[in-house]
Amino acid sequence: MTQILIIFTALTLFAVDNKPFFDRVEELKNQGYTWHYTGKELWEDKGNNPAILIANYKGLKPYTLWKIGE
Repeated sequence: MTQILIIFTALTLFAVDNKPFFDRVEELKNQGYTWHYTGKELWEDKGNNPAILIANYKGLKPYTLWKIGE
């Protein structure tokens, strides 16, 4: 029972902490956009296009594999 409570709490905190990301993705999906695989591509912050970032353990710029777009 404790493990279920821990998992539920972690998922709730993740969802609450990332609410702006999820809201923006939902807005773009309602406009007809879909997720596309881009391959390994260095991330550029363009401000309005959510992407799933992969942190680099060597301290280099993060990169993306998926972006939402047309």
